[in-house]
Amino acid sequence: MTTAQALLLLPIGQFCGVSGPPGDPATRYPIRIADRMIEVDADLFTLWARAHGVSGDESWTGAELDALLSEGLAARIEPDDEIGFAHRHRLEPLLMGLGVDGDQFVLGLPGTPVVSVSGPMFTAWAAAAAEPDLWSVCLRLAAETAAEPAALLPGLLDGLGPLLAAGAAYLDKASR
Repeated sequence: MTTAQALLLLPIGQFCGVSGPPGDPATRYPIRIADRMIEVDADLFTLWARAHGVSGDESWTGAELDALLSEGLAARIEPDDEIGFAHRHRLEPLLMGLGVDGDQFVLGLPGTPVVSVSGPMFTAWAAAAAEPDLWSVCLRLAAETAAEPAALLPGLLDGLGPLLAAGAAYLDKASR
């Protein structure tokens, strides 16, 4: 079972700032998904942020899951639908590649390393900006390595967690 299968849930969307003062019930937190902006309250924003895995808390109540899934702020990866998930979602890189440190590739901003990833994950991360969805990333990598795309997908899904938690990329809905 891949890590992605164990998690079952990945956050969708890009955080776009805060609209209002912290602690004010009227404050909204805009999250862009594809071509729409969803403004959520502090409670839903906290759930969405938690879905990035930063807290390490992977326990969810039914109400929490329903809130995230109904707003499209998260997606489940069902064990029998990994390829379908890959067709429906794309990875949007947000940071820069800073170079190599041993066998890890460093992502961040100049002078500020943020996260290190394996060579294959770096290649996938770098290719993602030019591809319409995660499956197309797998097809591209398969063509470069002579591997089967379906064999590459579990590794790609496993590698998403650190990228999402560090803000090195976000998942979005594919535009197909």
